[in-house]
Amino acid sequence: MIALLANSTTLTKEKIIPVIAFIKNAHGLVMRQSGEPYYTHPIAVAKLIANSYHL
Repeated sequence: MIALLANSTTLTKEKIIPVIAFIKNAHGLVMRQSGEPYYTHPIAVAKLIANSYHL
């Protein structure tokens, strides 16, 4: 995920890593019915916003 965000936006790994840690900490071990961790959604939204504002 870090590489995907770093390669598809202008954000650096140094900025991405703490954000992902914050998101995972905030959502803990919450899982979707599909079994996928919930934190994948906020990360995907962050990527969309970053791309929209050319970050």
